[in-house]
Amino acid sequence: MINNEQISKAFKYTLKVLLDMSTEDVANYCQFIKYLPRRENFFPEERVLYIIPSNFFDSAIYGTEKSLPLLPLKEISGIPLLFGYNKITHDGNRLVVYADIIASAFFLLTRYEELIRKDVRDEHRRFPGEESLPFRADFIHRPVVDEYADLLRSWLKIIGINVPLPKRKFSLQLTCDVDHINTNPFGIISVLRRIPSFVLGRQNFMTVINSLAIQLNLKTDPLHTFDIYFDALQKGITEVQNIRSEITFFFLVGSNKYASLNRTNYRKTAISIIRKIIMKGGNIGLHASYQAGSEPDLLHEECDILEQLCECKILRNRHHYLRWNEIEDGWEIKNSGINWDSTLGYPDVAGFRLGICRPFQLLDPERMELFEIEEHPLILMEGTLSERMQLSFDEAYDYSKNLIRQTRKHSGEFVMLWHNSSLILHQNNYYPALFNKIIDIMEMS
Repeated sequence: MINNEQISKAFKYTLKVLLDMSTEDVANYCQFIKYLPRRENFFPEERVLYIIPSNFFDSAIYGTEKSLPLLPLKEISGIPLLFGYNKITHDGNRLVVYADIIASAFFLLTRYEELIRKDVRDEHRRFPGEESLPFRADFIHRPVVDEYADLLRSWLKIIGINVPLPKRKFSLQLTCDVDHINTNPFGIISVLRRIPSFVLGRQNFMTVINSLAIQLNLKTDPLHTFDIYFDALQKGITEVQNIRSEITFFFLVGSNKYASLNRTNYRKTAISIIRKIIMKGGNIGLHASYQAGSEPDLLHEECDILEQLCECKILRNRHHYLRWNEIEDGWEIKNSGINWDSTLGYPDVAGFRLGICRPFQLLDPERMELFEIEEHPLILMEGTLSERMQLSFDEAYDYSKNLIRQTRKHSGEFVMLWHNSSLILHQNNYYPALFNKIIDIMEMS
């Protein structure tokens, strides 16, 4: 059941995200925007935009399968519309819109579909992108919530209300999930133990020699590609285009229950790399473990472990395998001290999972309360393009270019994920070349 107070909260939350304003500034415009059936007892000179609600928030509908949009979707000004229909009437200072962009935006921003379709999960207990409405309705490549925001401003302008554009500018959030930090995390002893395997012909000679050279610091570990990220921004973006950009590295540490960094060699390397990243101005975040996706209470301990390694407060997070599985797990994420997340992209299809290309505050659609977590939606992950979407290099480049174009159009934040292991040069790996091409797109855009 949903009550009027909760509906009011949902409306104000959605309006705040659409207008990209503070709560105080949005309050100044609420007098001009009414989310309720049209009333006839208004003053003729009253300037009002009426957005007529669909049945989405009806107490007998909300939270049930009846609230899910039906395909094919209707459209408003060429934009997919989840609820309501394409009808607008204009009478003097009054504009009545029957396209329910409030419910449509709320549906996408809150992961509402996942709340209703809890039986739809993949082998990792994630909601699959190919099952999502944005994919099935063929708008995963469009930030439709941002398009709704443009519509809302245009409607207000018709009745003489000019809403200032947000001051944000197009930016890049370059991220790296450090799943593996050493090609051989077990140290030199484990390399020496492989020598008998070479003698017996079970291991390649050069493999053993290279591993030994890395352990003796005679050769750089191929997984240590971290400087490439900084070099790319220096060369292609910051100096040339003055695009606001950040780099965040998410480290997988695990808990003591499922240890990852407890081995001395691994820990020593991690500390050294983290210090270098911080000195260069990079950000450190937690890469919440696979297990934390099922046991979110592990996040507290994992944050503590990483904070001890980097000697700083950890506020950022991205789940390993993108396993923020259930919406309500956000409360454990918040309670662990995290207030910045970039998990919410689909592993099987790149695009705008939440219909938006900019940071915003997440809301629990059951409790109608803010998690107090700022989400930076993940738009592009390299492995999705090749391994899941099965795109060729040229197809992946074109697809990425369109996502960047859409993000730039709405002055959004392009969040891309490139694993450190993906920048290793070897045959049949187009990720290093695609990475450079994407940086070039930023430079030319």
